[in-house]
Formats: sequence, C-alpha cells, structure tokens
Amino acid sequence: MLQPDQPMRGRQGAGESGVRGPAASTWSYTASTSVCVSGGTNYRPSARVETEPLHKGVKLILLLSGQLHCCLPDGDEVFISGPCLCSVVNDGDYLASQAFQPDEILRYIVVSFDQQTGAAFFDGPSRGLGLQAGRTMPRLIRAPIDEALAGLGRQMLTCPMRPDAASLYMAGKGLELAGLAADLLGRNTPDRPAGALSAADMERLEEARHILLTSLDEAPDMPTLARQVGLNIRKLTTGFKARYGMTPSSFLQAARLDAAHRMIAAGEWTVSQAAWRVGYTPAAFSTAFRRRFGIVPSSLRI
Repeated sequence: MLQPDQPMRGRQGAGESGVRGPAASTWSYTASTSVCVSGGTNYRPSARVETEPLHKGVKLILLLSGQLHCCLPDGDEVFISGPCLCSVVNDGDYLASQAFQPDEILRYIVVSFDQQTGAAFFDGPSRGLGLQAGRTMPRLIRAPIDEALAGLGRQMLTCPMRPDAASLYMAGKGLELAGLAADLLGRNTPDRPAGALSAADMERLEEARHILLTSLDEAPDMPTLARQVGLNIRKLTTGFKARYGMTPSSFLQAARLDAAHRMIAAGEWTVSQAAWRVGYTPAAFSTAFRRRFGIVPSSLRI
C-alpha cells in the first residue's frame, strides 16, 4: 500500500515514473537498515490499479489527503480516505492491489519497520499491533487522526532543510510519528471488519457515499441521508466509520476540499469559484483548506 520508491538515503524527485502533476514529488530516507521514512505528494492523472508485494514488518501510513481502494490478500476491499492513519502488519509473501481514481492527489507519510524491529516496537500484551505469533496475517487497522498527527505530517511534508540535515530530521520525526501512531491505535478499538456488516448494509453505505460525492455543493443533512438510504442515523454513522474510516460529515468535508484542490490546481477555477462549487463560502473555505492541506488555496495558482 502506497509503496514508496526503493529506500535510498535522502532520495527526492518527481512522483512515479512519467507522472507530472500539481506539486508531484516523493522522497524517502533510510533512518537505519531497519527503518525507512518516506512520503510526499503523488499525483495520478488517470485511473490505475497497481499490484505490489506487501512490506514484511510493520508499515504505518499517515494519509493526509486523497483516497484509494485497497484489496487485501483475503479479498476484502478497503476504502481509505484521508485524513486517516493505517497500520499494515505482515509476515509473509503476500500481494495487495490498490485502485486510484483519475486526477487523485495523495499526500502521505510512510514509516516502515522490518519484522524484527516491528516486533520489538509494537508487540506487547496491551498493544496487539505487531507481529505476535499465531495472529492472522496480513492485518490492516485504520483510525481517524488527531491534530497532533496531522500537524506532524504537515511539518514533514514541508521540511525546508537541505538533504543532509533532512535525513536526521526525518529519522527523528518518523519515530515521533510511530510513537503517536502506536498510542492512537492502542487507545482505539480496531476497525470492525467489513464482513461484520451485512451485504445490504454495505450496499446502503456505498449508496450514501455516492450521494455525498455527487452532491458536494448541496449534500443532504444526516437525517435526510439516513432516510434516503434506509438506515437510522446511528447505524449510518457507525457503519460509515467502520467501512470508510470516518464519519459521513468528515468524509464529506474531505471530499469537498479534495475536489476544490483539483479544480484550483488544474487552473480552470478561481479560488472563490471552487469554494462555492463545493459548498463553502470563500472565507470559510480558506480556513478549512489551510487546515487540511497546510497551504492557502491561492498558492496553487502561482
């Protein structure tokens, strides 16, 4: 999932080969032979499905913005939308696929630990996030992020240091991120597996998601949305969070801001036009945009 370039000390450059887009850049630092910190902004101009080997060990993914569908080896499809935190734990030779929507902009940080280091840091009687023997592999746990993790991620994505200093900075920040992530995941109950929802419930949740994505400027309120898809508000909220990693209102806000980011970056809309198009007043939009992306919207038009 969100496999970075092969770890290189201080490597920086454009996104995946041949891809150029709004602020497309990725980087990777090897903190040690067992820990790698990578991330960046990755732009995919067309829909794509990518299959890759899963990292052996523990991989922490802080997705600040963007969305993708992942298919794990057991066949379960997981929808991930930023901002969120994912922990992927694996000890075998498995493949996973991920599907990206066209014009998708992903902003992310990845901290990867090999099996031995992952077990040392994350195994424990109260954590259950690591590689204990006998546990089903691979495993994915998601959780909404708090402001501490979001702020740390923004710091790492906007690091102004020269490469030799940045390698030390990223090593320290990567371990700080891992500590915050372990605390957050340890305090939250792991995701209710999607299989615990009935097929009918999952269809209704997908319908709710579709309604939100196709009515960004005038999305229904929660009671109306619940009635439209045939769920009560509580089941809509808890089911949506289990299935997509966030509440319907958080999902809607993220989708609105991501859509506006694409509009402004493409140069076809002014900031005000994009704000109104996704249901914001310009004043409220600027504040929400800066909180999500760490930049003011007008900077995309420079």
